[in-house]
Amino acid sequence: MDGKDIEGRVDRMQAQIRNDFPILEQKINNNPLIYFDNGATTQMPNCVLECLNRHYMQDNANVHRGIHTLSERSTCAMEDARKTVADFIGCDDPMQIIFTRGATDSLNQVAFGYAAQYMQKGRKVIVTEFEHHSNFVPWQQAAKRTGAEFVVIPMREDGRLDIEALERELDESVVIVSVTAISNVTGTVLPVREIIQKAHQYNVPVCVDASQAIRHGQMNVRELDCDFLAFSGHKTMGPAGIGVLYGKKERLDVMEPLWYGGGMVDVVGNEDTSFTTIPYRLEAGTPNYPGAIGLGQALHYLQEIGTKEIAAWEKELTDTLEQRLSEQKYVHVLGGNVEKQSVISVVVDGIHPYDMASFLNKYGIAVRSGNHCAQPMLRRLGYDSVIRFSPAFYNTKEEIEVIGDRMEKIISFLKKW
Repeated sequence: MDGKDIEGRVDRMQAQIRNDFPILEQKINNNPLIYFDNGATTQMPNCVLECLNRHYMQDNANVHRGIHTLSERSTCAMEDARKTVADFIGCDDPMQIIFTRGATDSLNQVAFGYAAQYMQKGRKVIVTEFEHHSNFVPWQQAAKRTGAEFVVIPMREDGRLDIEALERELDESVVIVSVTAISNVTGTVLPVREIIQKAHQYNVPVCVDASQAIRHGQMNVRELDCDFLAFSGHKTMGPAGIGVLYGKKERLDVMEPLWYGGGMVDVVGNEDTSFTTIPYRLEAGTPNYPGAIGLGQALHYLQEIGTKEIAAWEKELTDTLEQRLSEQKYVHVLGGNVEKQSVISVVVDGIHPYDMASFLNKYGIAVRSGNHCAQPMLRRLGYDSVIRFSPAFYNTKEEIEVIGDRMEKIISFLKKW
């Protein structure tokens, strides 16, 4: 599908898609809202909002705990959502889907519930410089507690991952490799499939942080052959507070629970407790079943539009945005000339990112400024704060033109001072 075909289909669907997101209809500071902070949180379509409202009004009850009608409805809806998630990521068995509080929770569970039991002095855990803190700090802290070596694979000068450095570190002493699929700072698409293949040559499991990549429908766990995969609902048109952890059955079976309580036990005695099977063994307490149900609806929505079409249009927007911003005087696009998806970050000579984001907000343009929970990567790039633009499929090229025009005006104004 070439750019014109993509644009033609999107033009036909754009009005309908925009209407699905009521939040986009508002004005901020008397300007139409232009929401380009989707790397942090995407907006929810009407069908998800209606699904949540309908569940609370008609079916709400605790799951897995009652035989009355509402409890059975609620349980069925949550388990249907588990099946939807499994189908979305190409997992054959819904019981390999764990509902968590978000990607951060998922990654912590892998770090401390799975990997930590194999980590000790003389063994290694590997991450990359591209990681969000959620896929960096848990591994760092688990290594500190166990005496294992914490290895960070660097970014090359051209903006790509140093695959040769990874190859030098891979051996039988590695407990796990954990890597993001798309950088939340530069939008760089990492060679996840290649990383998995190289790691598996040494029987090393690989955990994929799919938070920025999941809505593109390209995270098929069967094809990738990853051992774990994590993502958050609020980055894929779903509610906040719900996340997913996928794991191969043999990995999940040996995971130790981090949380204990109701729902995850089998027999509780005064001296000891036995635990139930996966996935419920890792879902202690009352789960966020409304969040899971809303996430299932969100994934249905993405599938109805078409994940390939979404990925293609967001790529088109990303490339257009990168070109528009790179044309501007004083503006530097980060990440080098590499494949990017749905994230573009920039710095502006002499203007602090906070000031630029504040001025853009006066025009109704929502972007993110700061370190984006990726301080090691920003230090590698030579900055402590940048401006991030992250489009989603409901954004338009017209909005990109507005952003470019407003940036030029803001830069011109601030340079006078």
